[in-house]
Amino acid sequence: MLEMTNLGWPVTPYGSTAQIVKKPRRLLTGIAALWADDDGSPVLMSAAAVFLDVHRTKPVTVTDGTVNFGYRALAAEGPDDTERLLSALDVLFVQARRDAPAITWHAAQDDLHVMEALRPGRAGVTGLSEAWAGRSHPEKGIARCVDTAKDVGPDGLLAKTADAAGLPFGPWLRPLQDQEHTQQLYELLLKHPDDPTSKALATQGAAIGALAQALVTAFIGGRHLDHLTWDTPPNAFEAVRDAACDEFPDLFHPSLPA
Repeated sequence: MLEMTNLGWPVTPYGSTAQIVKKPRRLLTGIAALWADDDGSPVLMSAAAVFLDVHRTKPVTVTDGTVNFGYRALAAEGPDDTERLLSALDVLFVQARRDAPAITWHAAQDDLHVMEALRPGRAGVTGLSEAWAGRSHPEKGIARCVDTAKDVGPDGLLAKTADAAGLPFGPWLRPLQDQEHTQQLYELLLKHPDDPTSKALATQGAAIGALAQALVTAFIGGRHLDHLTWDTPPNAFEAVRDAACDEFPDLFHPSLPA
């Protein structure tokens, strides 16, 4: 499993358990998962979470060109990595459900349904599935859940919802949201398992697709909840590039067109 992050504490993003005095952070959390198909069986190709600092009582203004966010992006390096990705996500879900002010996800129940089928009875997936089902009447102490497909809309691909919100992905990020593209990356991984160039392109491509989706979902859901606001819509491509270019060297380079 490939993991890329700009967090100092990626496993405990809401506060390190090593801190003597824990200063709580209000981190709006956007989540995304991209799937491939392996002879009829679902394979989790990549997943990502983004974390944006928000205020308790007023919206935070997002300024285009200076978007600061933390992220953790995971990608399968082979067909057997689904279990490892799900284990990492399960730990995150337990924390996010309890510590995040809000969780945003596009068509989350579809993803959670598959995750539950693959890992029945796991605390993180089960707990977040229950929170998602009851998100219209959230429990006290549980993160607000916003499904950008169902609660904001229009339903369908996130790119369509983003266009309606005035947050287009742009020509480079948009194709990464297509399931067919994720499938092609997975097949590239299977055909060339020992080729480092093919592996880097497949894993980084899948991870950046999930990362872009998680960020745009956080923007849309955060604005829907009045956690975020802006005068000029943030540019998703520039935000992802500026935050992640060091971790994705095979995708971001000086000659890459915006």
